[in-house]
Amino acid sequence: APRQPGSSFKPIVYAQAFSAGYTPSTVLYDVLTDFSINHQKSYIPKNYDLKAHGPVTARQALAWSLNISAVKILYLAGKDKVIDLAHQMGFTTLQHPERLGLALVLGGGEVKLLDEVGAYSVFAQEGIKHPVAKILKIVDHSGQVLESWQDSPKRVLSAQVARQISDILSDEKTRAKFFGSHSPLWLPDRPAAAKTGTTDNHRDAWTVGYTPSLVAGIWIGNNDNRPMNKYGAGLYAAAPIWHNFMEKAYKIKGISTSTANTANKINTDNVFTLPKEPENFTSPQKVITEKSVLNGKPYGEIKIKIDRISGKLATKFTPPDLVVEKAFRQIHCLLYWVDKNNPQGPIPKNPENDPQFWNWEKPVLAWVSGRSGFKNYNQQSPTQFDNLHLPKNKPIIRIISPTLQSNVLDNKITLNIEVQASLGLKEVDVFLNGQFLFNASKQIINREIIIPNSLKNNPINLTINAYDIALNRSTKKIIFNSSNSQPSISTSTSIESLTTTSTKAESTTTPSSSSKPILPWWKKFFKEQ
Repeated sequence: APRQPGSSFKPIVYAQAFSAGYTPSTVLYDVLTDFSINHQKSYIPKNYDLKAHGPVTARQALAWSLNISAVKILYLAGKDKVIDLAHQMGFTTLQHPERLGLALVLGGGEVKLLDEVGAYSVFAQEGIKHPVAKILKIVDHSGQVLESWQDSPKRVLSAQVARQISDILSDEKTRAKFFGSHSPLWLPDRPAAAKTGTTDNHRDAWTVGYTPSLVAGIWIGNNDNRPMNKYGAGLYAAAPIWHNFMEKAYKIKGISTSTANTANKINTDNVFTLPKEPENFTSPQKVITEKSVLNGKPYGEIKIKIDRISGKLATKFTPPDLVVEKAFRQIHCLLYWVDKNNPQGPIPKNPENDPQFWNWEKPVLAWVSGRSGFKNYNQQSPTQFDNLHLPKNKPIIRIISPTLQSNVLDNKITLNIEVQASLGLKEVDVFLNGQFLFNASKQIINREIIIPNSLKNNPINLTINAYDIALNRSTKKIIFNSSNSQPSISTSTSIESLTTTSTKAESTTTPSSSSKPILPWWKKFFKEQ
């Protein structure tokens, strides 16, 4: 008869969640949560130990059989999708989904033991469903076969997800925190995956578990639904029986691997044989996503590009060399970071639109508030945009000499310029044919420049870069020949960055071999940062 399976139904729910894109490393906040919406009657599930455990991974939540986290997983996976998967895996009950709520993951829907054993066999066979048969063969008195079981395997779950579930249910080390080391769920001579289940007032005690070749399920309870005593939990009542059966089965029926039955080779004349040698579950592939909360981190990261001068959000006018990417670590409920129907997709723009969002978010914020070790989390990120690096703020360079009518006499030229900077002048750098010549911090510069003989009768490029205190840059170039030709002047009208490409082109050596190299101020600035 159908009975409530308690937590033994949880692996089905987690399997659907993993199929949807959640990972065993997904972080859930196991904190007391009221899941009711629209003024419904409060639904506040509690864990078996009556404690909340804070940030836990899905792996830990299933291995420890945490109820609060399991309800969250059911919501994320989708109740209807979970029931659909359950039917594909062999459950014949759960025919009225409208009667079932979030308590389904805690065993709120009645199932048959044989159905659940068949469903667990899907995990054992890495996603392949084999039909459950009570009778394998009928033979009459003359030896004629009247009926014989025929296998019709069907894939209902990916091998990766099945392996993920088996990996968790066989993880003795993780499970030991709640169930103790070498509990009845552990087999001493071979890996085994198992899950217990207990219903309210200890009316039902379940244990279902498997190796790659054998699945067995145990139910303990009273046919009249009377409660059992305090020892009527799955771990204490059903698990020891499951453990003893599994050990005895392998002791009696274990034979060499070459002649043992397997999922792909079953001899109905001697169906119940098992490999004597230990079998290992195939490890799942590790899943890494672009979201830290799906990779085992209890926080998400919001990465923002910031102007390091103003500390505000960078814009298209912010010089690239002044743009830094800063990660702000934020602790929120999982619904803040994921669309429950597309967990690995973009972060929701309006997570509060999810009807469960505030039910989950408020307890998480309360948990992190004032907790030691979390002071650097949930810091407010900048919301204002960089208003220093704008076209209107760039310095203005006025070249007084040379003018378009000036002549270059011999190897000398007089440079006379004025610079205006509304934010305040930082420095003016002058380059001759890409080589650093001199710098100054005055608004008016009047200086004689000697042209090297090596440049005589060749084009000469005099570049003037002016920077304000916010590192806005303006550039003007004077191009001329040293043979009494008239110069031409070009102006850069955009805010340019101090890129490494330009600094390489404009060497820090002076035209004169006898002069000492001078490092431009902005190279010193970035070298010191």
